[in-house]
Amino acid sequence: FSALIDTGASRTLMALHVFNKICLSLHRPPLIQKPPYQLQSVSGQTLDVKGITQVKVRNAASLQVYVVANLGHECILGIDSLRKGKAQLDIFTREMTWFQGKWI
Repeated sequence: FSALIDTGASRTLMALHVFNKICLSLHRPPLIQKPPYQLQSVSGQTLDVKGITQVKVRNAASLQVYVVANLGHECILGIDSLRKGKAQLDIFTREMTWFQGKWI
């Protein structure tokens, strides 16, 4: 799946339909916790957060992800995950080093 890098987003979000596909392909139970608070979009609209879960990125780490219905992207990498993976963005080559690996 593809992800939007959003340094202005405080949390990492994943579309509900993508999360469901991951669960089916990995034969993984959803393991969703109820969110402790509501999230809002940049426009101030309340997001339909279905829950919070952990998602493993390759062989690196587990990220806390908010699963959202009707998200405009498959995944939005927020500053929380970018910091955790010590992301470095190269605007010229359109590459990101994240968790010591190259991503395009």
